[in-house]
Amino acid sequence: MTRTLRLPALALAVLLAAAACSDSATSGVAVTVNGTEVSQQTIEDEIDDLVDYAEQNPESQFALAVFGEDGNRETVSTEFTAQVLQERVVATVIADEFERRGLELTDEDRAAAEEQFASQLAPPPADGSAPDPAAGQEVFDSFSEEFQDFEVTFNARAAVLSDALAAEAQEESDVTDADVQAYYDENQDQFTQNCAAHILVEDEATAQDLLAQLDAGADFATLAEANSTDTGSAAQGGDLGCQAPGTFVPEFEAAIDSATVGEVTDPVETEFGFHLILVESKDVQPFDEVSDQIRTQLETPADDPFQTFLTEALQDADVDVNPRYGSWDPETLTVVPPEGPTQTTTTLAVPGLDPTATVPGG
Repeated sequence: MTRTLRLPALALAVLLAAAACSDSATSGVAVTVNGTEVSQQTIEDEIDDLVDYAEQNPESQFALAVFGEDGNRETVSTEFTAQVLQERVVATVIADEFERRGLELTDEDRAAAEEQFASQLAPPPADGSAPDPAAGQEVFDSFSEEFQDFEVTFNARAAVLSDALAAEAQEESDVTDADVQAYYDENQDQFTQNCAAHILVEDEATAQDLLAQLDAGADFATLAEANSTDTGSAAQGGDLGCQAPGTFVPEFEAAIDSATVGEVTDPVETEFGFHLILVESKDVQPFDEVSDQIRTQLETPADDPFQTFLTEALQDADVDVNPRYGSWDPETLTVVPPEGPTQTTTTLAVPGLDPTATVPGG
């Protein structure tokens, strides 16, 4: 299974004045999660690593998140520091569940986490080409060993836990052969395939002329290849393949619905021009061809198991944030910076989650 590992949500946050950081000692605790303490020194060291990265990429969105919109490179924003702690909270609840389940990380898990995390650190080339993975690895290698280990472990654990939760949910779904057959019988429209070809031209007069040629015995594929402005299908004699209902624009779909199989329709106007449509078949896919697809669909939980776990774990978590960095908001399930967040939703780009997924409560 391919695991998607994404750069943690740090780049989506915004931070705390550096002067305020330097004015107090770093020997205390920054955040405690279910009895696990994260020291201020750990947080300060991580911020140092990330500030270095932002300074190397001053025009990036990440730098804007770190330093804020005023462009002052001497300070970092309060929201960014809160996000650093937020990631530690998430990492801790994942670690707790990982240990409770007796899961283990392999060298391959860690290597995959490092490779994909590092790949997202590569600065985008000025010419718009694809980033160089080696450049991302170089950035990763520049981080402290402690921060490297934290990110690799966090991402790898999240990926393994996400896989375990998904497998568990699938096992518990208990979908029977009868369930699969019933779904097929009750949802025939989902498995209908309309096989059609068309000739697309710019005006109705041309379409009518071609229709007259077809009525006189001309070959549809030959006319399509010579006249259709849809060059992709024209090369295939106008063939559009077999598609599920709803694939085409409404006017085209309506024409297919009312067409007689094997007969060419009158010209049909859409936003693309005028079509002559030949419906070759309207068939429901055989059960044997779609049964595996149906079973997978029925076994897939409506809610992502990892997201469900994370929501419940954060709701149940005992989180105590050092007031210097902010406070824990049990409603939004986020670390709130001292002066209040600019928004109440924190996006967590962690393995197994859609990049737009948010911690519920925001």
